[in-house]
Amino acid sequence: MGEDLSDDMPESSESEPVPGKIGDTEIWWLPFVALGFFPFIFSIIWIDYVWHDQPPWFLDFWEFVVYPVVSIGIGLSPIFVLMYVVYLVRITRKRIESGTTNLALSLFHLLTLIVPFLGFGLFLLFAGASGA
Repeated sequence: MGEDLSDDMPESSESEPVPGKIGDTEIWWLPFVALGFFPFIFSIIWIDYVWHDQPPWFLDFWEFVVYPVVSIGIGLSPIFVLMYVVYLVRITRKRIESGTTNLALSLFHLLTLIVPFLGFGLFLLFAGASGA
């Protein structure tokens, strides 16, 4: 009856909070999302202007599904860009500390950072030109 059962119990480990873990692992597909977000949004808007004889089902789909998603995506884009900047800074700092960074990877990350900034700038330009 005097057995010591403390060896069977797992040790409680204090884990780091979630914001501290952001950037610890590299998400390989995230730069491609950053590169494709604004071209995808602008192509959807272009399809709306080009396709004049739209069937009724497309108008319903556009009004209730596509337009809200595009509007929310564009409205949240400054937040997405800032989150992406924080991610890139953390992952680059980690790569520099471990010595695994190179020029090609740094230029690719810089390119994926420039494209969202240009897309958001174009959005602001078009919104300003339309009087929004």
